[in-house]
Amino acid sequence: MEPGTIGVGARAASAAAGPLIRRLFAQPAPGAELVHQPVRISGLVAWRGEKRTLTEDDVRKLVEELVERAATADPNEPAVPEGERQAVTDALTTTLLALGHIGMGDVQAVRLGYRTLAHTLKKRVPQATRQLSSDGTHLYNSLLDLSCLQILHFFSQRSTFIARTLAEATQQLQEQSRQLGILLERVPQPVRDAGFEHRYSEHIVDKHGMLRILGLRLRHQEGDSWPLDAAYLSLEATAPEGPAPESLAPEGLGAYHHPRPTSVAPRRVEMLLQGQRRVLLRGHAGSGKTTLLQWLATTTARRAFPAELDEYNDCVPFVLQLRTLTRREALPSPAGFLAAVGSVLADAQPDGWAVRTLESGRALLLIDGVDEVTQHHRERTREWLRELLAAYPDVRCLVTVRPSAVQDGWLRREGFAELCLLPMGRDDIAAFIRHWHRAARAESAGEQERARLDALRTALTETVAVNQSIARLAENPLMCALICALHRDEQARLPRDRKGLYESALELLLVRRDAHRSIDAPEGIHLSKEAQLRLLSRIAAWFTLQKQSEAEQEDVVEGVLAETLPSIREAQEQGGPQEIFRYLLLRSGLLHAPTEDSVAFIHRTFQDYLGAKALQETRYFNTMVRNAHDNQWEDVIRMAVAHGDRKQCGQLLRKLIKRGDDVRRHRHRLHLLAAACLEHATELDPEVRRDVEERMASLIPPRTVEDGHTLAAAGSVVLDLLPKEPDGLGDAEVAAVVATVCRIGGEPALGRLKRFRHHPSPAVHGQFIEAWDTFDCGLFAQEILAHLPENSLFTASSRDQLHELRRMGGRATVQCAGPIRTVDFATELVPDVLKRLSVFNNPLLDDLAFLRTLPRLTELMIGHCPEVRSVEGLAGLPIALLALYATTALDGMEALGSLTALETLALDLPLPCGALGDLPVDAPLTALYVGPATYATSGMRGIARWPTLRHISLFDSVRLSAADRSEILSLPQVESLSLTGESVARMRDAVPMPDVSHLSLAGALEAEDLTPLRDAFPGLRRLFLSWRPGQGPVVDLTPLSGMRELIVQVSNAELVKGVGRFPDGRALVVPAPSR
Repeated sequence: MEPGTIGVGARAASAAAGPLIRRLFAQPAPGAELVHQPVRISGLVAWRGEKRTLTEDDVRKLVEELVERAATADPNEPAVPEGERQAVTDALTTTLLALGHIGMGDVQAVRLGYRTLAHTLKKRVPQATRQLSSDGTHLYNSLLDLSCLQILHFFSQRSTFIARTLAEATQQLQEQSRQLGILLERVPQPVRDAGFEHRYSEHIVDKHGMLRILGLRLRHQEGDSWPLDAAYLSLEATAPEGPAPESLAPEGLGAYHHPRPTSVAPRRVEMLLQGQRRVLLRGHAGSGKTTLLQWLATTTARRAFPAELDEYNDCVPFVLQLRTLTRREALPSPAGFLAAVGSVLADAQPDGWAVRTLESGRALLLIDGVDEVTQHHRERTREWLRELLAAYPDVRCLVTVRPSAVQDGWLRREGFAELCLLPMGRDDIAAFIRHWHRAARAESAGEQERARLDALRTALTETVAVNQSIARLAENPLMCALICALHRDEQARLPRDRKGLYESALELLLVRRDAHRSIDAPEGIHLSKEAQLRLLSRIAAWFTLQKQSEAEQEDVVEGVLAETLPSIREAQEQGGPQEIFRYLLLRSGLLHAPTEDSVAFIHRTFQDYLGAKALQETRYFNTMVRNAHDNQWEDVIRMAVAHGDRKQCGQLLRKLIKRGDDVRRHRHRLHLLAAACLEHATELDPEVRRDVEERMASLIPPRTVEDGHTLAAAGSVVLDLLPKEPDGLGDAEVAAVVATVCRIGGEPALGRLKRFRHHPSPAVHGQFIEAWDTFDCGLFAQEILAHLPENSLFTASSRDQLHELRRMGGRATVQCAGPIRTVDFATELVPDVLKRLSVFNNPLLDDLAFLRTLPRLTELMIGHCPEVRSVEGLAGLPIALLALYATTALDGMEALGSLTALETLALDLPLPCGALGDLPVDAPLTALYVGPATYATSGMRGIARWPTLRHISLFDSVRLSAADRSEILSLPQVESLSLTGESVARMRDAVPMPDVSHLSLAGALEAEDLTPLRDAFPGLRRLFLSWRPGQGPVVDLTPLSGMRELIVQVSNAELVKGVGRFPDGRALVVPAPSR
């Protein structure tokens, strides 16, 4: 069969599709008027209801005719074999019959577009295409797209409501029809694409579907990898803190505060990707960044994302490691992606396949390791990304980097959100230990060994719970894996510091690894541990000096080993540079070949440790200090201190603090690094220690929480330097001190924290709450949390924490984030005390009936709890504030009609009705918050139903359309408006809103010229402009200076001009915190 046949067939079917598709829907009676309001699709289909005109068999006959026309358009070469046409007909019939069961309305369908409608139908019947070949699947997809496009045309023609309110969408529909025609003209690629994508998906799973678990399988097998789906551990992340748009000033926007979870409640990193098209993910070495990319790639390839992340199931992943890409002169174009990473399928991809994938918006770029390339290459990467995303704006993209490698907002102008991977807490560490031992147990021979592993798992879990130094080492997955391996191999004896952990790991990998497997010099070479360490250290030092983490094998052989071997007699006598390199690659367990001709260390951590050893031995102190401001050298310098003796450590640290003294722009960073090195110095001249501590004292109190975390790396010595009382410190400084002490941990830290527990700042309380997971649950609750103001926000992430809150008598405001069972809510909440409850990111909660036992509940937020399908449990509650966040529509919305006290409503979920005003809410609302999922299905239509509205907020980059602006203009009392991601320039021609006196713009785009604000909001008295730290533009307030009653506050702008044109106190600038 010629690959172009399907394109020909679908093109032929398109002419007949319109009349056939129209017959699927009930036809209006002769002379009936066009429809003037939204209608559910399930109420339009012709095979349901009392006046049905079709049976399901009739639907099948219509589909059969459509498939037949497409399949036989070219009589010489049918699109699919005759025997498979029935299977395609069955699949398409089953899918189209799902129109009678979806909650989507006609307005929502036209607004979202034909692709989303097709995707919604496919989700309803996921088994429909299981029996189809790649050719059959492609024909099915083509005809479904064609059918959905015709369905939307039918809706737009039968409804004056759609034509009037969705003019832009109907115009887009015409353009989509034109584009679909173009796609159908393309030959011969589509069927080849489908076949190749199936093969490529299998390749991605094979290549990235195994997770290297250090220390596993030491005794029996060659590999140390485990299936990713069995070994993957979901970690927590958070977005960088930025001011909420409604709380920028003491008065904020009056009484209006966006009901969303607070920043002290991290979420599982996968869930934070929901709704994000571009993300920059920060994480420390070994924190799991690359593993997350592997999981995203393989889960995308398998199309196995859960419902919350279903948007990724139609994507095609491209895993691009920057250290590999930057070895070439130029970064690759889409056609060169596979070749650039050494994929064996590079030559098999159809011509133009990668470009078509990016153009369609289905590509998911997973770009790993910005920190692993030089500053020059980072800038090249940013320019490359900028050009790539400008050419293909619908591409999804996730980029990883270490926290300090690039400044905040590095990809802001390219539309990237930023996330930070968090260290593992106690529960995650315990889960990782279970995962590791489960994997080790599966490969163990004999019941005795498995029983020993069970005992070791229990013992290690208990050790981590009581030993703070081990717990701190275990906070990232790489170190935790090493601890598990050493605990197993050393018969439960563990080193107590990072250097000892690395030394034991190297002993394990270089010596005992082959000994356990009874492997004896298979290459005819046998090198001692010392010889291997010297060779590997020289290679690592060369990588470090070259500012690389991957190199050509030939360069390592000729540039390092050829020069090093003459000084290592044991190695020289056993082989030449090429033979010794091959031995190290195959036997050391520390090197691997990312591509056929390249080499890298299995993890950057080992490169830094071994490189530091060689650089310290050869006294490259000046080189290290000269590069100390570069994040790539931070761990190298820490480990060089660990390797050094008293004299060497003193020399290095003196040079480091002197450069900090001399170079003002790097002073803060270099002195912090010197402080962090103290914990690694086994012996140090007292005078040098004193010099470092003096500089460290100048950094105390820490200015930010991040600085506090860096200081904490210096260990318990910092406790003696930190303020012992909060007196004389600002709220931010107290919060940073508390964060530092919490990160240090242990009993002395808990004793110090007691002195801060009565501080009134909510930011300080948040640091205490965030640290709960790192201390003993009950002891921390008794010693710290029980002493916080009872009206504080308390966050519980487990049943045990919820139980401790109950033991404290309950609290009025509780936020629950994580897997807590429905029964635990029913038994652990205190009904007579609880007034405000938030439940987020809970995969176990499946019923809200327990809410009826909470008679004092006045505020409720439910978000991203996938098993909650209905809100019937809300009926009759006395709540004044309700926030609902979900990815799918919820049943039981009629319960909202019984909430007579409701004043504030926040929604970010698809609505079953076509307009906000159709919600069964009769209470006198004063504040309405609308997120993108709700806006996409309803816009702001019908809000005139609530004339009492005074504040409206559109969040998460919802853009206000002209029609919806008119809806807001019809409300007489709206005085406060909050928008995020809105373009200021776009307001230039907007209809003025003179009644709006308070305006908040968070993350505003094109905000350099504020003249449009003056014209669009002539009655403005309060203006709040905010951006996340490092993401704000240059702002000129001059155009607003003539508005005599206006007070402006600008937060985190790069530069603010025109402040002097305002009377004193009327223009407040809040600078972004320094790093």
